[in-house]
Amino acid sequence: MTDVEVTPGSQAALRRANQQRVVDALRSGGTLTQAELARYTGLSPASVSNIVRNLRAAGTVSVRETSSNGRRARAITLIRPPGAVVALDFALDRLTAALGDSQGAVLARESIAYDVTAEPDRAVRRAVWLVETLLTRLRVDHATIAAVTASVPGPVDLRTGEIGAITCMPRWAGYRPAAALSARLRVPVQAENDANLCALAEMRGGAAAGSEHVIYVRIKEGVGAGIVVGGDLFRGAGGTAGEIGHIGLDERGQVCRCGNRGCLETVLGAPYLLGMVPQQGQRAPESVA
Repeated sequence: MTDVEVTPGSQAALRRANQQRVVDALRSGGTLTQAELARYTGLSPASVSNIVRNLRAAGTVSVRETSSNGRRARAITLIRPPGAVVALDFALDRLTAALGDSQGAVLARESIAYDVTAEPDRAVRRAVWLVETLLTRLRVDHATIAAVTASVPGPVDLRTGEIGAITCMPRWAGYRPAAALSARLRVPVQAENDANLCALAEMRGGAAAGSEHVIYVRIKEGVGAGIVVGGDLFRGAGGTAGEIGHIGLDERGQVCRCGNRGCLETVLGAPYLLGMVPQQGQRAPESVA
């Protein structure tokens, strides 16, 4: 894996500066050929070609074949502001990375089976590898990444960035995934509870579009809720407001991973529901009248 540090005078900083010169030229000049971009920016044709390729992969520019002075040329048009964004989803048994443009459109995604619960540091290293694999496949320059968001199945304390103790991944309790990812990717990273992100997504472009107050209930291995009040996420102390899976229903019920008995999660979570499904080759018990 390669850590890319964007510091003054570094190669990454130089690439970003050159990219900005190309974007500024397109903003002021409209559609330009690559030869014209090279003249306007003072960059070499090879540098312009590489920058255009990265901008095209990120969905920032469109490229079409044309002619200039009787010769074949490529016309470049700026179609959206530059800056790629990366989303990471840490599920219990799967890692997913997605690349999007500055307006939220998903350009590509990559997913692998992985035991995320085992060791947070190893999961972060694997996630960074997955991001770099995705960028390499799409031929997108790391320097074009503006931000990264990580989805985790547990409460996140915004003050410390730590994962709360009530999580499907006990070994992640107290871990700071955003800081660990940012140190390796060298870009700003925001970690957020998965149900909270789902609530925001539904509010901005889904079933809850236009709503001011939203409750999104997410049922997987655990049970959680994303709560939006007055257009803003309601997190509660330590980010635990949406941890409805640990509402006690039966003090004599099954022991929950939080240590209490009879939580909502113990009767509604995926492990409980799957345990009710008859095993292959076995018949379900007959009901007694």
